[in-house]
Amino acid sequence: MTWRPRMVALDVDGTLLETGKAVRPAVRTAVGDVLASGAHLVLASARSDVEILPVIDDLGLVDGHAVCCNGALTVRYPSRIVVEITRFDARDALRNILRSAPAAQVAVDEIGFGYDVTAYFPADELPAPQRLRALDAMTEQPAHHVIVRDPTVADLASVVTRQDFRQVSVSVSEEGWLDLVSRSVSKASALANLARAFDVDAADCLAIGNGHNDVEMLAWAGRGVAMAQSPPAVLHAADAVTGSIDDDGVAAELRRWFAPTVARRPRQVARPASTAGPSHHREAPGRPARP
Repeated sequence: MTWRPRMVALDVDGTLLETGKAVRPAVRTAVGDVLASGAHLVLASARSDVEILPVIDDLGLVDGHAVCCNGALTVRYPSRIVVEITRFDARDALRNILRSAPAAQVAVDEIGFGYDVTAYFPADELPAPQRLRALDAMTEQPAHHVIVRDPTVADLASVVTRQDFRQVSVSVSEEGWLDLVSRSVSKASALANLARAFDVDAADCLAIGNGHNDVEMLAWAGRGVAMAQSPPAVLHAADAVTGSIDDDGVAAELRRWFAPTVARRPRQVARPASTAGPSHHREAPGRPARP
């Protein structure tokens, strides 16, 4: 029997689209073919639930799931009901980072709103509502996603490598930009939970990505595919390499498995049920969860 993915996980920035730009027509069409086949399509991104909405709209997705914040938050759209969230105590990690980068800006993700920030981020870098707050107030309760930005530090990543973070996983998204989530989560862990709810084996999943935060996801999936412009560590983790984003690499890979359809009607099935009403909370060790 010819293998075809039953679940497709797609990174967003650098994979589906260039940051700040629309999804290219060939990619949009190929995504429609996935949905028309009945396979599950899941977006997997560092973006927040607010930031990922324009991508969902651009693709014409009407019902499904998105893994946000590098796996710390999974939501169902269009309702944005929280399926799973993992929070952590960010105070020690931030204290250590800010000791080496005292001018850094901090943003704490607030579900359904945007970000609380210590200083406004450039709108093109953080395209979501922002609200000024003191750092102590922002971190008084556990967070699920924290961003640290300091473009004046030549190598902010080196600051992280000198630290010992016990509860925190730190991803370097770009120069001068760090994403912090609980050490217990990744895109791969969130996708694995969704796959179980869909009754889909990892071996039947296709994942495509381009960043360091995609490495676990590419290794977890039955077929992990890296974009051609990916850094060496990502290329090494992948089973295969597709074209670059400029060459519509996502579309090329999806066309290998999903035949073009004339009429496309996006649909998602087998919605995973929450185990605690509308929102299932799986808290990392630390302080009590936010009410």
